[in-house]
Amino acid sequence: MRPRPLKALSWPKVQRRYVTGKTVKKLKAAGSRQKAETLPTSDKYPITISLKNKMIELSRDKSTPVLGYRTEIVSPHLCDEILSYIRPSLHDHKNCDILDINPGAGIWSSKLHDFLQPRSHILLEPDPEIYKEYLDPLLNQDGSKYRLVSKDIVKFKSFEELITEGLFPHQTKLEHGDTRLNELNKTLLVTGSLSYNPIRPGLGFSSLARQLILKFASSAWSNGLFHAYGLVRMLFWVNSQEMGALMPRMVAHKHACSVAIQKTHKLTEVVTPELDPNTAGKTRGTRDVSIEIENTAKVLGIMKQAKHELPSHRRGPFHRLLTELPGEVIKNCSWQGQDILEFLAIADRKGIPLQGLVPESVRRLIIEEAEVAKDPAIEWSGEYRGSIEKLSDFGRKVGRSRTLAKGWLRNRKFRSNLADKAEEIHKLECFILASQNAAEKQEAQAKIDILTAEYEQGKSSLSKPNQTWVESELDERLTSRSPAPSLSWDERQYEPLVMQNDEVWPPCGVSLLNMDPIPRSEGETEQYLDKFLDFLISMTSYEGSSLPRVLEVVAPGASELMEMVPALRDPAKGGRLNMNHLRARVLTREMMDGLFRAYMDWPFRPPGSDHPKYFSAVDSGVYPPDS
Repeated sequence: MRPRPLKALSWPKVQRRYVTGKTVKKLKAAGSRQKAETLPTSDKYPITISLKNKMIELSRDKSTPVLGYRTEIVSPHLCDEILSYIRPSLHDHKNCDILDINPGAGIWSSKLHDFLQPRSHILLEPDPEIYKEYLDPLLNQDGSKYRLVSKDIVKFKSFEELITEGLFPHQTKLEHGDTRLNELNKTLLVTGSLSYNPIRPGLGFSSLARQLILKFASSAWSNGLFHAYGLVRMLFWVNSQEMGALMPRMVAHKHACSVAIQKTHKLTEVVTPELDPNTAGKTRGTRDVSIEIENTAKVLGIMKQAKHELPSHRRGPFHRLLTELPGEVIKNCSWQGQDILEFLAIADRKGIPLQGLVPESVRRLIIEEAEVAKDPAIEWSGEYRGSIEKLSDFGRKVGRSRTLAKGWLRNRKFRSNLADKAEEIHKLECFILASQNAAEKQEAQAKIDILTAEYEQGKSSLSKPNQTWVESELDERLTSRSPAPSLSWDERQYEPLVMQNDEVWPPCGVSLLNMDPIPRSEGETEQYLDKFLDFLISMTSYEGSSLPRVLEVVAPGASELMEMVPALRDPAKGGRLNMNHLRARVLTREMMDGLFRAYMDWPFRPPGSDHPKYFSAVDSGVYPPDS
């Protein structure tokens, strides 16, 4: 019988990873698997051929180890569309000075230059001989504003020398105490490519890009490096694999690195690659498809009001789902069982890519079911065992996909139902906090008690991974809808442009990260930041735990600090009634600042906690820290 088919810095130490000899061997091995000779080129972008030839020549030089190829932007059209898309925010930088790190092939550099018409453009290129043929035409233009400087970008001293050597004659180094140090300097813009494939390790960091970005971010607070002229906006190309640490899209992936940068900068992803396959172990995933669609719809509303239009060929899958599918298809979808499969099948027929939206097993099933719908006979081999026809190889493959999809749908429904209960508890808590009626509060609390008992009983029947999934699902729902977002991703005012992998060389996914410095609040000194970042280590080490538990790890009795932070119980600021239901990873910038200030004023801090490296020392097992 045929089976019935389914229908269609002294920054947080947790981010510091020392590069051992073993790591270098792994990186070399990764590089050897992608030898320069095997790197693909594109007839669409002829520059990729000359870049490949240079890398082949470089790889043959035994004295120069190649641990990763620098990513070069090779699509002039991509650059033009980026500059047009963010034109309003770049207007204030017209005729500014530009510091351009790793200009390489110079396509992004020249496009940005032509757009801004800078009065000076420093090309900080550590390998000028390699990129000579691309940069010389820029340097040799009549009245060229370009200037080539060769320095090692791994050494922070190189950036200090740019200032001491007077390479920015139009800029004025500000004296300590000058109020302009805490203001945005629109006459200087820093850009560059920090993307390598494979990811290049830094000095004491597993990633050079993260090392530099963390240093530049902390320097904005201390007015070090180029921030000595005032706070400077930065635009960096980074490997998309880095973005999970720099600007996660899920609170489940929120760690010390992103929280630290978010303290000092407003982050915006201007360009993003296509979504990666939804598989286990991804460094940067997406939320459930229903949450992503809701979140994207909110951003599209902001864009519509601002008359900010994204080119149709640069739209991501969630954007396309909202604009290309009939409204009733999304509105009437329950996001469970057969409904979600039919929704995905409709999207597939519209040509909207499903990669990254759902687990790969489900995506494969949708594609396979479409094949079966065209030709039902492909499931069968034509051979019989008795009176029963045998399945073909394709039929067995579809059968496995159906089994996996049924399991996913079954688990998803049970877990989502529990998350629904938890979300209802949250709504009742917010009602109690906002209500002035004692009887209504009492009635709501009684409902909370019943729902909490049902929720805890249902969760206890799940495996540990599924319990974690329920908690994560709830946190993602609440943070994506919160009036006070805890992720930079949820603060975005526009959707990023989607690039194609062949628009850079070697082909890979890259992101363009915009970093706007946040001026320091009154009383926030450089020492304040050092201690805040140290405090952050302890707060983010157990980000999946409840806030009271995390605070008790910080110091015995520290859970009483919650009473000193009003935002924790303010629904308008992402707070809630029961602190045991508030996990540390959903804390907003205001909540984290409030807890830190309360901790610093707390009279029961452990001995030695005044030291700016106290938590780093405790985390390393070195206590008390040396003065």
